[in-house]
Amino acid sequence: MKGIIIILLLLNSCDKGNVKKETVIKKNKVEIKNNSNNKIIEKSTDIIWHYSINEKYPLLYLYHNGKLIKVFILPIGTEVKNIEYKKLKETKKGFNIYFEWGGFNYSHQNTFIFENDKKGIRLTKIKTKIYNNIDENITIDSVFVNPPLLINKVSIKDIYSKYKKL
Repeated sequence: MKGIIIILLLLNSCDKGNVKKETVIKKNKVEIKNNSNNKIIEKSTDIIWHYSINEKYPLLYLYHNGKLIKVFILPIGTEVKNIEYKKLKETKKGFNIYFEWGGFNYSHQNTFIFENDKKGIRLTKIKTKIYNNIDENITIDSVFVNPPLLINKVSIKDIYSKYKKL
């Protein structure tokens, strides 16, 4: 009986194969760390706005200067196959959030582009790159969000549910 309880505890502590990542800002340097082994995945010194993300699947916590400003709910595996948050990258106008999803035949990369302006942080564009591994071709597309959506109105889960129906 003890063995079964230990196995159940181990299964419950696993994150269904997803690696947790955390973007950390230290003295104008960004480090993206793998939370399971604390290994640095990516470094950058190009900090402009001081945004960061802490991932606890299926949630993404977005911070600005250490203050929580948005919690995104990601779709789960039955809604979008193998969805994975990849990284946050700051830009001169704001930041981009990168995702990958799909399977062996088709894999997708999506970039959600957010910009700062007088009205606040707004989603302005979604870039898509689709890899067709059967025919070995790549399709690149962009959708301009018009009018741009204020960040408090953005639902990544809803965007993906609509995207799959297209």
